[in-house]
Amino acid sequence: MSPKQVVAMGEKKLGLTLEKTYVTDEEMLEKLTGPDGPLLFDFYTPNIILAIRYLIFVKGEMDLPLLPNEGEADELYSHIKYKTVEEFLDSCL
Repeated sequence: MSPKQVVAMGEKKLGLTLEKTYVTDEEMLEKLTGPDGPLLFDFYTPNIILAIRYLIFVKGEMDLPLLPNEGEADELYSHIKYKTVEEFLDSCL
């Protein structure tokens, strides 16, 4: 489920529409570019939050591959009952 879908689901449950500000990928890259060049992967920069947002929302890099010795959370912690996004939003209302 994309972040945009989560917001739309929350708006529907609350019966309201949130005000949104849209930024182009060029505008976002301008904010991430300092005098030393792009700071996308510099973890010491205050722009790290913008860099993460750029990678997720613009580049769409949300799914990271699992390493061979890793597993999905529901497999590793099968004793925990996980909530769907909808169930979580319902619990917040």
